[in-house]
Amino acid sequence: MGGSLLIPFYIYLEQVLLNINMGLRGLITALAIFINACVALVGIPPDPINVEAFQTFHAFVSIVGLIGTSIIIVFYSIMMHKSSKPVRFKGPMFKKYLIIFGFVIGGVLGVFLITRYPMLEWIVGAFIVLWVLITAKQGISFKFSKTHGIYYKKSQNLKHISNSFKEKFVYEVGTSLKDFPFLQGE
Repeated sequence: MGGSLLIPFYIYLEQVLLNINMGLRGLITALAIFINACVALVGIPPDPINVEAFQTFHAFVSIVGLIGTSIIIVFYSIMMHKSSKPVRFKGPMFKKYLIIFGFVIGGVLGVFLITRYPMLEWIVGAFIVLWVLITAKQGISFKFSKTHGIYYKKSQNLKHISNSFKEKFVYEVGTSLKDFPFLQGE
């Protein structure tokens, strides 16, 4: 069930990483959806008639879920880092510690794959859950203003948001606000 709940999260994350090639974002999000479908399939109850086939299936989706999720988090961390470069209109700024934490997950996964120490598997799983929760909390603290590329912190002044919208409108339309009295405001 957890895997299916993460599909909307990764779709949202793909939408807020604005300064990244759209094809690359789409590919990584498609992989994230497939991987989270595998995570969801880990919880299927065993088939008492064909135990060997079930164990093979369970091993496959478990491996794809753990390794794939860790790799996807590393890719999203790279995209978060690239997305943090300054541009005129940008999405939420993800904290540097979150980006570094994504790379740590990849590092711990690498150590687990080399050593096969079972405790590291649980640590990777816990880190994945923690990364998703922190990323979701950080994404929730920003709100989309319904104008492509303009985000604001929920604690920001609404007048500042209105001015950003007016600035974007003038930039896109290429005219002055005097032609649109409803946008002039105070």
